[in-house]
Amino acid sequence: MDIDAFVAAHRPAWDRLDHLVRRRRSLTGAEVDELVELYQRVSTHLSIVRSGTQDSMLVGRLSALVARARSAVTGAHVPAWRDVVRFFTVSFPVVAYRARWWWLASTLAFVAVSWIMGAWVAGSPEVQAAVGTPEEIKQLVEHDFADYYSENPAASFASRVWINNAWVSMQVIVFAIFLGLPIPWILFQNAANVAVSGGLMASRDKLDIFFGLILPHGLLELTAVFLAAAVGMRLGWTVIVPGPRRRVDALAEQGRAVVSVAIGLVLVLFVSGLIEALVTPSGLPTWARLSIGVIAEAAFLAYVVYFGRKAYLEGETGDLERAPDVAPTN
Repeated sequence: MDIDAFVAAHRPAWDRLDHLVRRRRSLTGAEVDELVELYQRVSTHLSIVRSGTQDSMLVGRLSALVARARSAVTGAHVPAWRDVVRFFTVSFPVVAYRARWWWLASTLAFVAVSWIMGAWVAGSPEVQAAVGTPEEIKQLVEHDFADYYSENPAASFASRVWINNAWVSMQVIVFAIFLGLPIPWILFQNAANVAVSGGLMASRDKLDIFFGLILPHGLLELTAVFLAAAVGMRLGWTVIVPGPRRRVDALAEQGRAVVSVAIGLVLVLFVSGLIEALVTPSGLPTWARLSIGVIAEAAFLAYVVYFGRKAYLEGETGDLERAPDVAPTN
């Protein structure tokens, strides 16, 4: 089957059905009849597409459209709690899973830059002299770095950390409107900050303290930032290479999907903030604090892989606008 010709021939019917579904509470009698007829026709199109192509994006779009049309025709509604469940089991994890290669690339680039720059700082007295005086570096290494995590009450510190991290992630996503071009620079700045602190600590044989304080919360925190960067850059790339869809449709769909990540990361960063405020400065041994961080990181990645891959194989895109009003039935 020539999928491009099929899409071109039937797109007007799909767009019309989508328009009627959006206006389902204010349709005339004739429009109601048209809605029912288009629902039946597009259901047939969905069956044809499922049997004749492997285009998961198109299957997902038509599946969601048919489900929403079925809801409009039958008058069924989903309780609010089901929307919440769908968000955390479909919308958020599938967008993260679909961006997995951008996510991995962002992570590897950040780690590589941080490691190279950190080694440079640790081994270069000239660079250290440019960062600060020996007294300032001694104060940072022996006091300021560790005191940062315990100088404020835990509740206040957790709130501040959460707001700051959420703001950084939202900035990264917002920069997607500029085709994602500023995002690598933001990641580079953060990598440089980590590298300078790590390099100075390493130069004074304090690298164990550095990793013992930064990793418990940093694993999950940076993973969230890398995910935000990944979906932001992927959105920018969608503008350049929209695929078989119209550029405006691809951008709108990916943009709405990015909103899923923006909302989901608020909760992920909240957990990271709690770890940073309650676990990082605690009196627990280093191995215990690191174990908590590793468990939180592994749990998040397992959640994304399990639910995200499942939704991806079912043709879901994470597009909030395409979310069905009722669960599809056979």
